[in-house]
Amino acid sequence: MFAWTENTPANGDAGKFCAGDPAALHNNGKDLTWNGNYPNSGMWQHTVLTYDGTTETIYLNGFPVNSATKTLNISTTTYYPMLFSGIISAAPYQSSFSFNGALAAVRVHSGALSAGQVANNYAAGINAVPGTSLPVGVQSLPVTGLSGTGATLNGNLAVTADPASTALTFYYGASDKGPTTTGWDHAVTLAAPNNAGPFSTSVTGLTPNTTYYVRIYGANSRGNAWSAPVSFHTYGPPIIANTSALPAGSGSEVLNGSLNPNGSATDVKVCWGPTDGGNVIGNWVHVMDLGTQPLGTVSQTVSGLSSMGRYYFTFFASNSSGSTWAAPSLAFNAPITLPAADSVLFALDTGSLPGSGAAWELEHGGPGLGGCRHPVCSDWKHHAHRAAVWRRDLRQHSGREQRRRHF
Repeated sequence: MFAWTENTPANGDAGKFCAGDPAALHNNGKDLTWNGNYPNSGMWQHTVLTYDGTTETIYLNGFPVNSATKTLNISTTTYYPMLFSGIISAAPYQSSFSFNGALAAVRVHSGALSAGQVANNYAAGINAVPGTSLPVGVQSLPVTGLSGTGATLNGNLAVTADPASTALTFYYGASDKGPTTTGWDHAVTLAAPNNAGPFSTSVTGLTPNTTYYVRIYGANSRGNAWSAPVSFHTYGPPIIANTSALPAGSGSEVLNGSLNPNGSATDVKVCWGPTDGGNVIGNWVHVMDLGTQPLGTVSQTVSGLSSMGRYYFTFFASNSSGSTWAAPSLAFNAPITLPAADSVLFALDTGSLPGSGAAWELEHGGPGLGGCRHPVCSDWKHHAHRAAVWRRDLRQHSGREQRRRHF
């Protein structure tokens, strides 16, 4: 192609614009490649390099083939503002940087052209040259309609000299095979005629959670062309995890998890009970459907728990790409349910604690439960807040000996 440069990197990011990679070579290492879409030899090509102060873009035959955000310094010096071949005297570079080809026209604009302006210039220029109208020009557009197993592939036929014989083929697969008709996993052809403008096709049978690459091949009686590649990633099964169980008052607990729907509408269930049902919904005592849930935290309050009872829970999520169990299940103890002071007798076994060797019983006074029998407590209802403690010392007594302590 041709090279452009400034006198020194200190005054500007010297570089060159060339047919091989990198397309734009800078002294600061911020190179930009053709992204696999090299200009064809033996035929006229329209190539454009733009920089708007933020983004550098390479165009080939009216289409953007690569771009990147860059910080480039543009020098105001007039010393060697542009060269149409490399000037390097030291071996072995005397000839390797020289331009070998023909230039029909060169333009330098005072500002960066838009994509539409580049396309217009290309169409006007190529069609103004007798006998050199481009046979076909194709462009890959972003993929739409994504799911776990399907997608809609899109393209644009910008130029065609013979729509009656123009056929378009989408080549796609798990790796980019480049501008060749061999080696691709799949191909879908849109038979002629095809007029200039957008076109698309829907594909199915894709593998969930997989990256695919697409190129378009256009051909007619006058020639052929390839588009630049585009890639897309199919949606996958949801990702879900159990995170915590938090007390929510007497006999209740809030069960929490985290969800990534992976791009698809995802339904969530929470399974819980006194036994761990694993990854089988039918093995769980309780299953609650939470409906469609968004990305983030999922929570559900469960109630009717037995005081200090041992319980287990897990979440189950499903979408069009598959289903996932949160693993492992988490266990939790239900909150203590505090009884009325005049109605319940309960025991706290501390026999397993180091150095205790004793069982403790705490009895709240009430009818039939003995009440508080301290001599000064004649009315058990009045002193229901008091309690009596029995201690059976297993280390000193073979029989049951009770000692009351009033407090």
